[in-house]
Amino acid sequence: MNPPSQSVEPVVLQSFEDWLVIDKPAGMHSVAQATSEGQSVEAWLRERHPELAALPEAGRCHRLDQWTSGCLVVARNPASHERLRTVFGDAGSGVRKVYLALARKGLPREGRFRLHFESRYTRSAKV
Repeated sequence: MNPPSQSVEPVVLQSFEDWLVIDKPAGMHSVAQATSEGQSVEAWLRERHPELAALPEAGRCHRLDQWTSGCLVVARNPASHERLRTVFGDAGSGVRKVYLALARKGLPREGRFRLHFESRYTRSAKV
């Protein structure tokens, strides 16, 4: 069962000359959908920031799953988009993605622990 859909829009948290940071709400796709199912950050960026419409992925440099909320980096020009996409794709770049998970039951209430999630894609090497 999927969580209920959210009607909350992304919020620009920080704006710089070459890039910006947005807060993506849970329930919204990062990537534009081929069908009209669900809102996407890309569509929102094209609508609210038309200057980004000509950039690949409307400047989006990485993505988060639909039900994951968090910060997304968006490039404001082609050079920044290429550079940031490379940085987010390179494991040795120094960029670290940190996730905080909320669990309702089945996990310890205190202490520190590590969870490993396997990719849902059978041919993916990512874990």
